[in-house]
Amino acid sequence: MMKKTLLTIIGMAFMLNAFSQVIIEPASKPVEVKWSGFLMNNIFYDSRKNVDALDGLLVLFPMPQDTVNARGNDLNDVSNLNFVSFAARLRSAISGPDALGASTSGLIEFDFTSRGTSSGAVRFRHAWVKLNWATTELLVGRAWHPMVSPEVAPSVNSLNWGAPFQPFNRSDQITLTQKLNQFTLSGSLLFQNDYALNGPKGKSFLYQTNSLIPNMHAQIRYKSAYLLTGVGVDFKRILPETHITSPTTGIIHSTNEGFNSLAFLGYAKYNKGKLSISSKSILANNISESMMAGAFGMSSIDPVTGDKSYTPYKHWFLWSNVMYGSDFKAGIFGGYFKNLGAGKNLVPGSPIYGLGENIASMYRITPMISYTSGKIMVAAENEYNVAYYGSIDHANKGRIINTVKTEGMRILVTMYYFF
Repeated sequence: MMKKTLLTIIGMAFMLNAFSQVIIEPASKPVEVKWSGFLMNNIFYDSRKNVDALDGLLVLFPMPQDTVNARGNDLNDVSNLNFVSFAARLRSAISGPDALGASTSGLIEFDFTSRGTSSGAVRFRHAWVKLNWATTELLVGRAWHPMVSPEVAPSVNSLNWGAPFQPFNRSDQITLTQKLNQFTLSGSLLFQNDYALNGPKGKSFLYQTNSLIPNMHAQIRYKSAYLLTGVGVDFKRILPETHITSPTTGIIHSTNEGFNSLAFLGYAKYNKGKLSISSKSILANNISESMMAGAFGMSSIDPVTGDKSYTPYKHWFLWSNVMYGSDFKAGIFGGYFKNLGAGKNLVPGSPIYGLGENIASMYRITPMISYTSGKIMVAAENEYNVAYYGSIDHANKGRIINTVKTEGMRILVTMYYFF
């Protein structure tokens, strides 16, 4: 499997390199492909088990205490030391002849981040095409979700990039951007793919695509010499089920019962000389597809037909990041989120679908340092997480009660080789 994967990548590289030498028309620009990426090695110590992704590289929350059938011991209080070197990344930036009066470019990016069942499995990240006119840009393809706003994102070394306080989501999209002097307006139509919601049938993008309404996002940004600020709004409609079985007759019938989810964000970044200060705040319904805490549940169920109504949870997120330095950098990241409950009371005993749905609040503090010499960077950070797990009170809009503090720490040392 690994040999086939490597041969495929080598073949792709040769094909793209050959294609880059072709002149479309005598008077046109040639297609050019520039390769870049990095090799990454991580050694990390975890003080307890975590809710994570990518074979443990991406930490979200410390696991809750588990003392059931454990003689009072916490079964998740297990420390771990690991070393992984499969987080390599390869990117090809493509430029070519003009089209429709616009300059054209594209990007293909993949990595080897997830081991899965075979070490170094290839993972698809970005694939987009851009058309750029004088003040207008059109992007079509898979790229960072606009909620990520990558220009204002944490400078942590962990691959979680600040999640679950910061969105982590790449989506297929059509994004139109218009520049107006120092202001930029953008609008996007997006569709879920790998980054999808949890629901009655597990994790699936179908909850969003079955609604027939794209995820819609609008954003406005202001940028000066040292300051970047922006605000945005995000809308999606979710259809958790397409068919319902009557609990009394056993008859299966179709349903189009869904619900809407809104999110609002604001962010700012100040960057001058060696100092960088950035922060972002998000108020969101049901945002678990972006690897953030979020959920939805049933607000009613018809005892005869089985028809259901749903209500989303609302969470508030805030993070800030301060960095100082050039070759040698030092900084600190802080994040916090709070579960504000669902919009309505929930059906007693009914399931809640989401991520971190039984966490009332959580915070993270991460001091970090890094040193860069040439193409080598060595970095270290100490990620301290505190989550307050509890029970879901269905009769009080699903709020979390009887919370228990759970702490977890990751010490991470990373070496990059950029090319």
